[in-house]
Order: sequence, then structure tokens, then C-alpha cells
Amino acid sequence: MLAHQIDNAAVGGAWIWDSQPRQGPGPATVFFRRTLSAQECERITTLRISADGRYRAFMNGRCIARGPCRGVMEQYHYETVDIAAEIKPGKSNVLAVEVRWCGPELAPCAEVHQAGGLWAMLGDAQETARFVTDTRWRVLRSTGHNLLAVAAKPNVYTDIDPTEDVDLQNVPPGWREPEFDDSQWSCATQVAPAMGRYSVGRMTAHAHELVGREIPLLPETDVNPRRVLCVEELAWAGESTRREIVADSIRRLPCDSRFWGDNATPLELPAGTHAVTIDMGEMSTAFVRLVIEAPAGTMVELRYSEALWIDGRKGRRDDPSGKVEGYYDIFTCRGGVNEIEPFVWRAFRFLKISIHHPAGPVVLRNLRIRQTNYPFQRFAEFESSDPLHKTLADISWRTALCCAHEHYEDCPYYEQLQYVGDTRLQSLISYIVTGDFRLARQALRQFALSRRSDGITLSRTPSRPEKPQIIPNFSLIWIEFLEDFWMHSGDRQIVRELWSAVESILAWFDRFDRDGLLVDTPYWIFTDWTFPTDGRHVAGSEGELNMRRFAAVKAAARLAGAIGRADLVDRYRKSASAIQLAIRNRLWNASRGLFADKLDGAVIGEHASILAVLHDLVDRKTSLEIVGRLEQADDLAKTTIYYSYYTFRAYEKLGMWNRAYLSRKHLWENQLALGASTWFESPEPSRSDCHAWGSWVLCDLFTSILGITPASAGYESVVITPQFAGLDWAKGSMPTVRGTIAVAWERQRGGYSCTIALPPDTQGDLVAPDGRRFAIAAGEQVVWVGD
Repeated sequence: MLAHQIDNAAVGGAWIWDSQPRQGPGPATVFFRRTLSAQECERITTLRISADGRYRAFMNGRCIARGPCRGVMEQYHYETVDIAAEIKPGKSNVLAVEVRWCGPELAPCAEVHQAGGLWAMLGDAQETARFVTDTRWRVLRSTGHNLLAVAAKPNVYTDIDPTEDVDLQNVPPGWREPEFDDSQWSCATQVAPAMGRYSVGRMTAHAHELVGREIPLLPETDVNPRRVLCVEELAWAGESTRREIVADSIRRLPCDSRFWGDNATPLELPAGTHAVTIDMGEMSTAFVRLVIEAPAGTMVELRYSEALWIDGRKGRRDDPSGKVEGYYDIFTCRGGVNEIEPFVWRAFRFLKISIHHPAGPVVLRNLRIRQTNYPFQRFAEFESSDPLHKTLADISWRTALCCAHEHYEDCPYYEQLQYVGDTRLQSLISYIVTGDFRLARQALRQFALSRRSDGITLSRTPSRPEKPQIIPNFSLIWIEFLEDFWMHSGDRQIVRELWSAVESILAWFDRFDRDGLLVDTPYWIFTDWTFPTDGRHVAGSEGELNMRRFAAVKAAARLAGAIGRADLVDRYRKSASAIQLAIRNRLWNASRGLFADKLDGAVIGEHASILAVLHDLVDRKTSLEIVGRLEQADDLAKTTIYYSYYTFRAYEKLGMWNRAYLSRKHLWENQLALGASTWFESPEPSRSDCHAWGSWVLCDLFTSILGITPASAGYESVVITPQFAGLDWAKGSMPTVRGTIAVAWERQRGGYSCTIALPPDTQGDLVAPDGRRFAIAAGEQVVWVGD
């Protein structure tokens, strides 16, 4: 984001908090209220709001915003919300805000915060602030909210929002509503001036450099569960060391109730301890709200799981004999009707509602599940004669949605972190299937901003400063990510904006260059999960890292050309040639006929050789020989679902996409056999059941089977290279920045009839399997391609 794009006029007033320290060691939940008179509301249409850490805002009792959008301190986001429809004319209106500060011990890795606070401005869309956060706001620190470290499985990395432990008996009922009496609450304390980024006249930097959110607010859509899987009567085992319900199943009870949706049928349970397991039918990332009538002191636990577990293992993910295992939130009810709603969305396919209610019966009146994701729209369409393709497309799309919220995420259940390696592949789905570049543009900027003083990016961002992680391979992939964005969007401005990051990344690697090869490169050299561990983490391939550098330097030359830097084009081309020569001379294992992973010549995996083929490090004849040897080798680490993206690209370069597909489609079919509703992280036993880096196969339906790819940036020209792949027919369309491109082909006697429709001002070529090229122009045309 450039300095001239920062609207500091939109930022004013002060941050507010209660009278207690903003950086206390423990968590805090603080309620704020601002009553606006009818006169004050006359011209209010817009709310700008942020908080440290997270907030949810209510106007007259209705939730209108959640945030702030994740970022870092030097780009700390605020939301701009149109509230005109929420204002009741001629009456007082109440803005209520709940702010949750996790503290340094419990904040998830992707949440970057410093000190508790709320900032808000109310006015119309054009003017500066009419009403800001000041001492007219009322404030109360909740005594009913507590946070606990997430109860993860041993040795399974989990770093998400903490477990919520809420005693509703100590939360003022109705505090969000306009009728609530807040006269006994304290006045808020102004704790710091609110300032935008690049504010003029400041002598020192300040903590929160506020900038407007650059992506849309996330919608919330009601979805209904598939069914009640089971209702169980439990034997209460007593208090545990943690606040959770520990009980053994006594028996299953019959249940035909559906206590959700417009025609909800309440479920009544007699006094005791019970569990109700909900089957969503597919993976969801959603807010959960349960309305329950219960005696005072009733404990309600919401436990979330990606799968049903049997004897501590995941097999068939929806095996009804399994049980829900995972982290949870827990609530203690006040007597009567309670609304139970965790503060954050949770990821789950199965939801277990456990209830300990010895004092009397309970009635589950209504369960509301509101799916939330980044608001991608699926514009691309694809059909073929192979029914498997529809399944691949639908599950890939669902996985991609579940892994996209305020930024791309590796997985929604365990980490919710934006990694370069994952994000590059997820962004391709955004370009090809949705035509939406906003989340990818934000990601590119965030990674560029994550650079350390020595020039290297973090592997993941946003990320708490005390949890930095560097994967050098991923910094090189970021350069290819930037080139992908340029080719699909045609946006040269972002290349200019982020060019300094390209140069600083490549300069960082120059420190470890020894006669053209990277030697002893520090940090985690991650290649793929199939590589062996070195005692601490999965070891990587030095050969693959050098191939990555070769590819990144070549991409830098092309990007330099895009912004008119001819001097740098020549420089990076020469650098690439030197790297290419060094790799050929020093990493080629002649006895194996493959490229080595280690400088001593050891060949561990197929990854380095795959990249050599993909990036034209060797000629076509040698590439074909390498692929043949890889297919015969049974002692090498194979590419997983993530890295097979590059395998497919290498085969496609040789005109053999279908060969890669046939030999590797088991990566997805094996998961379908296990009842997958989203793609897993890795081969079994997989930690995560929802990892979008396996969804890239959705792109291949359009870029490979239909063959649609940009030949020049922004689809000014295109290349259509369909992979007929033994199919009888295929057809589809995809959005581009110039308009929709449609391709349909059908096997006929002696060849294929290809119908292609290009948008205005677009031209290109259809490339037949034998290499013949047919010129195509804007509009619709039919081309015959013989066998």
C-alpha cells in the first residue's frame, strides 16, 4: 500500500479502555456502550472501528461488524461499516462493542496486537469524525469471561484462538440492547491518540498505524446441519483439572429432532448429563449459536472435530461408530433461556454439544450455524465426460473457501496461518475460478511487509513478532507468486510497488552463493512432507532450493521487463545462466541420471529433478529421460498433494499432463475413499483434514483439460492447449480481466472439434497435441484438431 493511498483524515480521536492496565498478563473481555441521542444520529451513516485485540460490534442489539481484519502494527486495520439502515430515526440508538484481549500467552500466532483498546468514529461517509471514542463511552470489564489454552492433541501443532470459558451468570443479560441500563458502568478512559499510517508531524512512531481494511467484510450465511448423529446419556465423571465435561457414554437415545432452521423442533433432555452430536455433512467454518433453556449452573460444552475418531485415530472420517475429539468452548448457564455463542468462528464437520444439568431438564430450542468465508463467487464453470471431475471441483472449491477468511489460511482447524507456499496455489484458484484479486493482492503486500532488515520475508504472515518463521524456499516462491498475479491481472503497478521486495529477497540469497550454488543456507529448508526428518523437523532439499532460486531469478528478469527495467532484465538473465551452469555441473548425479538433493550427490526425492524439467534447466530430451527415471525409481521421496502441482506443471510442459494425472489422481481418490469433504494436508496419517494446498487440481480443469492460459499479462493474448486426456468431451468457461473465455471440445471421428470464444480485444493460438498452432481471434470460432 502506497503512502498516497493512506487516508489519515479518516482517523481521529483516541483509543479507549477501562481503568485497568492495557497489557495485563491475563486475558480480558471488556464491554463498551455509546448511547447516541436522536439528534446526534441525524447525520450518522458510517462507522469506522478497530480494536486491540478483537471486537464484535452491535447496533441496537444486532451484530454489524467483527474485526479488525488481521494485520501488523504498522498496518493495523479498521473496518468501515455502513450503518444507515441500522439507525432508528427519531430515537436514541446504542452502539455496543465487545473487545477481547487475549494477552501475550493466549493470543493465536496470526493475531498481532500490543495493548487492549477500542477505537471508533461515527459520522457520514465524507466528513471527518462527528463522534469518536471518548469518555462519553461506558465501559465494564466482564467477570464472566475467561480464556484457556487450546486443548490440543499431544505433539500436534495447534495455534488458534483459545478456549472460551464463559459463566453467563456473571455476564449482564441484555447488555447489547438499547434498553439496557448502563448507568452503573464506568466512563471509558482515553489511553492513546489514534493515528493513521504516515501521520504528519509525529516525532516518534506509534503503536497502531491505522489503515482501512482493503478486503470486504466477511458475510455470514445460515447453513443447516445434515442430521443429529446421536444423542447419548453420559455418566458424569466429576470435575477435571480443566474446565470441561468428562463423562462416559452409558447408552444412545433415539432422536428425530431437528432443532435448527425455520421449523426447529426443540429437543428436551431429562436431568442428568447428555451429549448431542451434530453431523454437518461437510467441513464448515462457522459461528455457532445455541439457544438453550436450562437450570442455573448447567454446563454446556461445544466440542469441534474434523472427523470421527476411533481409538485415537482417524479412519473413515464419517464412521458413525467414531466419536468427536478436539478442542472446545464451555459455558455455564444462568437460569432460564440462554444464548450461547462463542466469540470466534470455529472449524468443524462434527459438533458435540455436551450438557451437565443435574438440577433439572434442559430444552435445546434452536441451533444456528452461520458459515463465514471470504466472499469469493464461483464464476468459472466446468463439465466433462468423467464424473470424477465434478467431485474434484466441488471438494476443491469447498476446501478453498474454508481456508480463506481475513487472509488465506493453510488450514482452518489447527493454525489459520497464511504461508507463502500455500497461498500461491490458493491464489491461483482465486484468479481462475472467481476473478477476484483482492485477497491475493493483500497477501502479496503482507509478505513484502514481513521482510526483515536483511531482506528475507517470513514464511507466514501476519504472525506474532515472537513467533517468526523463515522458510527460504517460500521467499523465492513469493517472487513466482508475484509473477502469477501480474500474468493473470495485468497489474504492473503492484509489480512496481513491490519490486524492492524482489530485489531484497534475491540479494539475501546472494550472501550464501558459492560459485553459483547456495551453500549452508540458514533456517528451515522445507521441501515436502515426504522428506525425512533431521531430528527436529522435516529436512529439505538443497538441490530443490537451488532450483527455486534459478526459477525466481528468471521470474525477476521477466518482472523487470514488465516495469521497463531493461538493465535489470539483462542482469538477472546473466545471473540465471550462471546458476543454471553451476547446478548442471555440481548437482547432476550422473549415475542416477537425476539432480541431487545434497551437495554430496545424494538423491533423496524427485522434487529437484521435477523443477529442473519445469524450469528448462535441461533440454527436452534430457527432461524426458529424467521423467522416465523418476517413474521407475522406488527409493525416492514422492511429491505429495501439495508439491504435485509442480509435478503436473513439469509433465504438462512435456505434453504429458494426462500421464501425471493418471499416475497421481490417487492422491485425491484415496481421500474420497476415506469420506473426505475437504482435502487433507498430507498422506495418512494426516494432521489436518482441510488444507487448501491440495485444491489446485480445480485450476487444472480449466488450464489443462480446457487448456486456457495467458500468453501475455492480463490475457491480452492467450494460448489454448487442451489436454484431451482420453475424455469424450469437456466444456467450460472462466473469468479473466478482459472477459469470459469459453472452450468446449468433443471427440469426433478422426479428431476433436474445438469451439473457442474469446472476449473483445483478445487473440491467441490453439495448440494441438502434435504442436501445430491455429490462430484464434476475438469472438467464437470452431477449430478442427485431428488425431
